[in-house]
Amino acid sequence: MLNIAICEDSPADVALLEGYISRHMGGAPFNLKTYSDGGWLLNDLPDNALDIIFMDIMIQDLNGIDLAAQINRLQQNARIIYQSSNLEFFKSVYRTSHIYFLHKPFEYDDFAKAMEKAVKSLEKSYIVIKNSEKIRCDDIFYIELINHDTIFCLNSGAFVSERLKTKELLELLPQSFIRCHKGYIVNIDRISSYKAKKHFTVENGQVIPIGNKYAGEVNEKIIKYWGDSIIC
Repeated sequence: MLNIAICEDSPADVALLEGYISRHMGGAPFNLKTYSDGGWLLNDLPDNALDIIFMDIMIQDLNGIDLAAQINRLQQNARIIYQSSNLEFFKSVYRTSHIYFLHKPFEYDDFAKAMEKAVKSLEKSYIVIKNSEKIRCDDIFYIELINHDTIFCLNSGAFVSERLKTKELLELLPQSFIRCHKGYIVNIDRISSYKAKKHFTVENGQVIPIGNKYAGEVNEKIIKYWGDSIIC
């Protein structure tokens, strides 16, 4: 089920998007939240994983591009679709990760192109395992590799096991995942602290070791991904 947010302070534009979204989903279930203030959206992000965010570039006194930059950091998998009547922002949006720029006023056909691109991109943010069960990659804290068993530790507290080859698994996962040990793959977006070349602590408190073989590559990727602010 898609989790969609509209960050827009124009009631007319919110109503238009709500109608377009409902039409596009064609009866398929989805969750929709609307925010007339970007600060409210940011406050909700830690507890609400979003798939698609429609972001007005000028909302209240805030800059939607600056908001999107924070969203990129907090929820890397969220697909952002900008909308604005001012084309002068068109180049500026490329400072952030986003899917589409809708120039107001826009018709349903343009909206549908943006949605289709976002949904197609989101297909890469899930991994399909046994019995065709889909796991949202953002919900994975870490993956433990024991012989040929692959154990997914999820933020719900659940553990899901499947038999997968490690090479194939890594090809399925987004770039936020890194193998840090012969027995572990960690989701960088879910780490709370990093002891350089020693171990990670993920958000559920589990300590994940870093093997000597992987330490250099891990350290390089962490610095590139987060900067050195998370290193202790």
